[in-house]
Amino acid sequence: MKSVGIVGYGDFGTLVANVLADKAVIKAYSRDSSKVPERIRATFEVVCACDYVVLTIPLGVYDTVLPEVAKHIGPNTVVIDVCSVKVRPAERIKKHLPNNPLAATHPLFGPQTVQDGVAGHVFVLCDDVSDASAANDVEEFASSLGLTVVRMTADEHDKQMAQVHALTFFVARTLLNMGVSDVPLHTPSFGKLLGLIELERSHTQDLFETIQLGNPHAAKIRQAFLDEATKIADQLVNEDTL
Repeated sequence: MKSVGIVGYGDFGTLVANVLADKAVIKAYSRDSSKVPERIRATFEVVCACDYVVLTIPLGVYDTVLPEVAKHIGPNTVVIDVCSVKVRPAERIKKHLPNNPLAATHPLFGPQTVQDGVAGHVFVLCDDVSDASAANDVEEFASSLGLTVVRMTADEHDKQMAQVHALTFFVARTLLNMGVSDVPLHTPSFGKLLGLIELERSHTQDLFETIQLGNPHAAKIRQAFLDEATKIADQLVNEDTL
């Protein structure tokens, strides 16, 4: 049975460990060791020497953590990146771990959306920045879990996710910070907004910053949204004759 090391043990690291529990030997490391169940807790060195290393850390710490990984990683260890953006993580991994095969992925789900299992969810694999053999192995395994594997380039992924993630989370964070909450007069569409706000409430600041600052296309889509909102607001002011 292959060994899988998980670097970082937040919500997504926990999900990875649970999904793989009966399919691999799991070893996990967190700076706060109390977060990791004793049965899978391991030293940083042991985790990095596993057959596969899954990075479940914020993009903002890649340049700090990856040089440490490089000191201990096995020569044939496959690095699996699950970051929510793809171009910049791949660049950093190739800089710090140039000799290890990489599978650059983005599971389009999280702990809040897979209570009934991962089957049926989408799993993106960016083959232009991945090692071909590692990508094929990961795709085969993901498919065995019932995931729908979609291959695309890292840049195309980030372009699409600028709308899917960056814009959605930006709107949700704005509504959350505004304090929008339930009121007696309730409609189905308003209920969807409230659901979006509650989902954003569960997201960490690290995830929000990774999605907004780590995606090279996010700033453009945020500005387009703000420009259009301003245009509509100005139009309403100019036509306020009722």
